[in-house]
Amino acid sequence: MKNVPHWQLFVLLYLLMVAVPVYFAHTFLKQRAYANRTFGNLILYFAGVLATGFIMHSFSTWLYFTFFFQNRN
Repeated sequence: MKNVPHWQLFVLLYLLMVAVPVYFAHTFLKQRAYANRTFGNLILYFAGVLATGFIMHSFSTWLYFTFFFQNRN
């Protein structure tokens, strides 16, 4: 990690932009899945949590590599 510039900022950015939205999606979709136990809601839970994680992961790494991990001459 010592060769990664601003890695502490990246970890903070990742926690705020990925972990928090995935947690909110998890709690909301879990409540929905427990309220109406169907196979469709179970699939929606897994797809929603995975999609939220993938989209937010992609966006946060794009932000990091665009603004913080630039080659400077």
